[in-house]
Amino acid sequence: MSPKPVSVVLLCRDRWADTLRCLRSLKRHTDPRLYDLLVYDNASRDATPAGLRLLARGWPELRVVTNRRNVPFAAAVNRGVRQTRGRHVLWLNNDTVVGPGWLEGLLKAVAPQDVAAAGPMTDHMAPPRQLGAARPGAGTASTPILGGFCLLVKRAAVEDVGPLDERFLWGWEDVDYCLRLRQAGWRLVLARGVFVSHVGNRTIDAMPAAGRRRTDLANRVLIQEKWPTGGALGDDVRDLIRRSPAPWHPPGTAASVIVACRGGAAAVRACLESLRRGAPRTPFEVLAVDMADDGRTGALLHRLAARRAGLRVLGPWGPVGAPEALNRAAALARGEFLLFLDDGVRAEPGWLSALLAAAAARTEPAVVEEEEELAAGQGGGSVERLRRAHRAP
Repeated sequence: MSPKPVSVVLLCRDRWADTLRCLRSLKRHTDPRLYDLLVYDNASRDATPAGLRLLARGWPELRVVTNRRNVPFAAAVNRGVRQTRGRHVLWLNNDTVVGPGWLEGLLKAVAPQDVAAAGPMTDHMAPPRQLGAARPGAGTASTPILGGFCLLVKRAAVEDVGPLDERFLWGWEDVDYCLRLRQAGWRLVLARGVFVSHVGNRTIDAMPAAGRRRTDLANRVLIQEKWPTGGALGDDVRDLIRRSPAPWHPPGTAASVIVACRGGAAAVRACLESLRRGAPRTPFEVLAVDMADDGRTGALLHRLAARRAGLRVLGPWGPVGAPEALNRAAALARGEFLLFLDDGVRAEPGWLSALLAAAAARTEPAVVEEEEELAAGQGGGSVERLRRAHRAP
């Protein structure tokens, strides 16, 4: 038997109501001649296993694979590609709802020879260009990145660039894959006449807060390591990160203090201790960028981070210069202000509140330097006011 045009790969864990709603919409609105469907049950503990078995009895296009453990999205999709034969592979999240003509519209969009992948318009949790209502007859538009919640990819493109990078865990693997497709010369398009509803963040929201923080931070660091600033693809990553609030970010963080740690373990410890003592009541986070080559600095930073909330360790990032390392840290920061410090700084009481007050007094985006009595030491520091809605060029 010749392969179907599309093999749909859907991953689910618990949340049976979401999965059932998604599958019912797919069955109702999709021509069975166009697809086969592989559902991975990721060790669900609710009604999902029994519900999938019941659905499969009267649904010849549906095949269910039960995983003994919670397999991350990238690994599950890679397995699905290997276990299906469709001329296209469609990644579909189980918190989506499709409508009439959705698959026909995506297939039409991906038909041109130079197009690798197509995605629909949606209402939530997608790159900015994908958000909005569908416009029947609107055709397609090239786009730099497509969300993986509903992504149709030609098998020929998959064979060209290879599987998803399984180092990404529950996020950013779709962004990385889109960049790899573009790097290989393929084009990505939006099917502007197709709409697929998407709830978004269901898997991330189910994680403990510490797990969300570790996972998203690791993904953001990895994507920036793979696509550094300076090229068009890397710049697309930075733009998306700036537009994508971290799901673990606590509200109310006044400042993100980015410390260039390159003076040795003793200097780093003294700097970080002074920051903490000098601003006990101001909510801020510290991003310690390991730029040292001694190994001891990194070990100290990780020991401190294990005991202190609000301290994150970034790097080392190999042979990258200080500007690139600090830019990567800035892209991961979520404070209203950014403060850049060398580890030679020794902060006095009230240092942060005074700097923030000076910056807040300006009505336009500003850079404010510290007075000597606030942060005396070998290094300098500055605060950048981030008014993202109308940042000055």
